[in-house]
Amino acid sequence: MQLENQEKMYDNILIDGTNLFFRSVYFGLKKDLSTKVIVETFFEIIELVKTKFNHTSSIYFFYDDSKILFRKQLDSSYKRNRDKNKLPTNIFYCLSLTKEILSVKDNNYFIIQNSGYEADDFVKPLLKSFGDSKNLLISNDLDWCRSINEKTNWYNWNELFDEKLFVEKYTFYPNNEAIKLYKSLKGDKSNNIPVGVLDLSNEVIFGICRRAIDYKSFQDFENDLSWIEKSEKNKILHSFERLTLNYELTNFIPLQKNISEYITNCYENKFQMKILLESLGLEIKLSKEDIENEFFDLL
Repeated sequence: MQLENQEKMYDNILIDGTNLFFRSVYFGLKKDLSTKVIVETFFEIIELVKTKFNHTSSIYFFYDDSKILFRKQLDSSYKRNRDKNKLPTNIFYCLSLTKEILSVKDNNYFIIQNSGYEADDFVKPLLKSFGDSKNLLISNDLDWCRSINEKTNWYNWNELFDEKLFVEKYTFYPNNEAIKLYKSLKGDKSNNIPVGVLDLSNEVIFGICRRAIDYKSFQDFENDLSWIEKSEKNKILHSFERLTLNYELTNFIPLQKNISEYITNCYENKFQMKILLESLGLEIKLSKEDIENEFFDLL
């Protein structure tokens, strides 16, 4: 999909903030893992995204809850492979600091996070609230592509997908049931979800996902196995307990309140920005007008 020399492409950009942060940590490894380098890299990537997509309006940053996850009630091993003790000691301070800087950086920024939820739980409710706007989703998490449609594209940090390009690459349409079954069958290593059916052929996996365009539930899949060759079908039947649990883990968690109640509006505050950046050895220059405006805002 051609990006160069485009006019504004999207009304809203939705970014997986947790995913973006750890990309910043990864790129920071090429220099060092100092707080300054991680924070600089985080905001450099945001500016690159804005430039790439010629974007000047709303950007929403979604974050996982790092302490409590509702999905752990289904499976205590969920995300257990993420050993926090192996991470550099400054990582969670950096994560908190990037969110604090976001909160005072731009009036067009919004942060979404709440106890028990993961970032992708908020995506569909927010998109629904936008109505007819054009949107871009940014994450390498395949869960986000469930929302691809004629108004919403998905960028996985490498490729930009609309409906047509997704089908060309993956050979199935990215509706809710197809993605859930794909992840249920193949597992999700990043979330410590094991393979649902061992040694199941890709031919069968992608065939299931293509047929899922007509599914509304796991039962629809369960009742549509007659087309599968016997030995492959037996693999599925013998793995149904694990497969069912994987499917439940891929469900989005329903929000208990209106999406608007989970959104934190960010407000540009150059004084606060100056304090935060100077604490890292970075600089921001304030004009006389900036200083006067910020001073009167404090009164």
